[in-house]
Amino acid sequence: MINVELIQASDGDCIWIEYGEDENTLHRILIDGGKSGTFKHLKSRIEKLPQNARHFDLLVITYIDADHIAGVLKLLEADDLGITFEDIWFNGKANGAFTYAALKTLNELDEGASYKDCYKAIRKILPHVQYPQTPQIMASRYQKNTWKVFEA
Repeated sequence: MINVELIQASDGDCIWIEYGEDENTLHRILIDGGKSGTFKHLKSRIEKLPQNARHFDLLVITYIDADHIAGVLKLLEADDLGITFEDIWFNGKANGAFTYAALKTLNELDEGASYKDCYKAIRKILPHVQYPQTPQIMASRYQKNTWKVFEA
């Protein structure tokens, strides 16, 4: 059995995958968490599971943009859900300095932060231009200054 659900995420991504032969061999993967507004839909889906079944074999965060990671941040803060993860992948690479910097930055940004603000905050933690996972924001100067990281 393979089941793929696309959790309502507006223009973001939040993919719930389950596979296995039966309840004893069931595996669960979550790919991205959409924007922060996606969390309410993700939470609702998780709450349909019994408390003892709220385990994911894998959480995959494909990249730092808010439409992929903001809902994950809210999920990780929701202690009341009793959710656990066997492993977490960020951008297909093992956790490391960039993952730490990205999550720390997103947790500390103001509600109205722009992508430029996010980029500057990451650069304070990882200042070297040649750092292999330094984010590159491909947008006009106007977009970098006006697009909001946490738009719902």
